Amino acid sequence: KLLGESGTLTSLSKKTEKLTRWLFRTGPNSSYIFLMSILSGYPVGAKLTADFYENKLITKNEAFKISTFTSTSGPLFVLGTIGTAFLKNYTLAIIIFTSHILGAILNGIIHRGYKKNETQTLSLKSPNQSMISECMYSAISSILLVGGFIAFFTVLIDAILSFKIFNIPALKIAVSSLVEVTRGCFEISASAMPTILKGTLSCFFISFGGFSIHAQAFTFLSKCEIPYLKFFTQKLTHAFLAGIICFVLCLIIL
Repeated sequence: KLLGESGTLTSLSKKTEKLTRWLFRTGPNSSYIFLMSILSGYPVGAKLTADFYENKLITKNEAFKISTFTSTSGPLFVLGTIGTAFLKNYTLAIIIFTSHILGAILNGIIHRGYKKNETQTLSLKSPNQSMISECMYSAISSILLVGGFIAFFTVLIDAILSFKIFNIPALKIAVSSLVEVTRGCFEISASAMPTILKGTLSCFFISFGGFSIHAQAFTFLSKCEIPYLKFFTQKLTHAFLAGIICFVLCLIIL
């Protein structure tokens, strides 16, 4: 938020304006949100989209379009946690992350026709003590909010999996992945399924996000008046696109 409020994003936005309008039919601000989402992971894209909407830097229609390609996981989680700790296959992790990002881009292109394109002029603000305080408050409250959701869904998935019916491997993987993606990817990596299937399913569920990620993201996106069903639909299309790309790349590379 501090970078956006201080005008740091202006240079990047102007350089990529033509590309974002051509690909996604969105204004220049979307490139900044996309970059920060890729670098930082969930739910930064949703948080920035909501911040930009509240500051009248993007419209409601733009907010939805932007959310279709900026709701992404970050390299630390995919390459570190999933690739190194869980799958123990760095090449596969790179394939998953690449597929995840390409899927997001294609998702943005598919959903770019949502209503008509409306843009607002980027307004710049000079940094001041009040702005810095607001940014610090926003950052701390967001961390607490996200941490609360992670704790809640971690306890929830443990409670759900305590029932004997979920001892069935396929059911355990499906439920874990739909509720909390980290737990789901761990269950996938620990299974006896082929490597290509592990990679494809991991990519699918990372792109879908799981309901823990949905809750985090939608807490912010609800400020943009985006119906949850539309958000759910675009996350599902992202998951299928990324999964297909991952499967094809695995066949070619592995």
